[in-house]
Amino acid sequence: MRILLIFLWLINGSVVAETIVIRVAVAANFNATLQQVVANYETETGTKIEISVASSGVLYQQIVHGAPFDLFLSADTVRPAALYEQQLALGKPFTYVRGALAFWCPTCEKLSLDTVASWRARVAMANPNTAPYGAAAAEVVRHLHWSSTIPPAVGNSVSQAYQFIATGNVAGGFVAYSQVIDQPSQAIKLPVEWYTPIVQQGVVLKRSQYPEQTNAFVNYLLSQGQREVLKMGYLATDVVL
Repeated sequence: MRILLIFLWLINGSVVAETIVIRVAVAANFNATLQQVVANYETETGTKIEISVASSGVLYQQIVHGAPFDLFLSADTVRPAALYEQQLALGKPFTYVRGALAFWCPTCEKLSLDTVASWRARVAMANPNTAPYGAAAAEVVRHLHWSSTIPPAVGNSVSQAYQFIATGNVAGGFVAYSQVIDQPSQAIKLPVEWYTPIVQQGVVLKRSQYPEQTNAFVNYLLSQGQREVLKMGYLATDVVL
């Protein structure tokens, strides 16, 4: 009987371990990179990670209203700091990448900064109020003194701004450099002097059911995972803009 109980306990323990899922809320710009990091991590560790994607502002509101995420990877520093101040985070925010803004025009033969500066057509951009890459794009628009008579096509996230351009609804616009790093002739990384540096931070959330496993993934992201970060057009966390 005792052996049977031990056997059942071991089975139940293994079932519990197999059902552990780390739920990550990630800003849209970092989704593709995170998918690759997660694929490598799951292969190496067997840990299951579930990803939810939206703009930083939308995810922040979901977390404040009780969404059951373990980890929040924002595209800015403001929202992770706010969660920490509201005592919704287990620890202080950490920087996991530094992003870069790009201008993308798929139909342009050779895009240059002069092309961007003289752009007069409608552009796509993420919502400046909810998406940090949208806020950076708005800074560039002001820097270049573009006319306000042509309203931009505003997406909920930088991924939606990308879709506006990819589908041909808009000729060009602002996206994350990581989204177009493989298109050097049709996309150009914009000078960091044109906008506030995009420092992306994250926090492990206090309502996490698996803080130990979540912190283990964060450590991986900040170490081995940085290889994928650099390949996808981001700057490493130790790079100063």
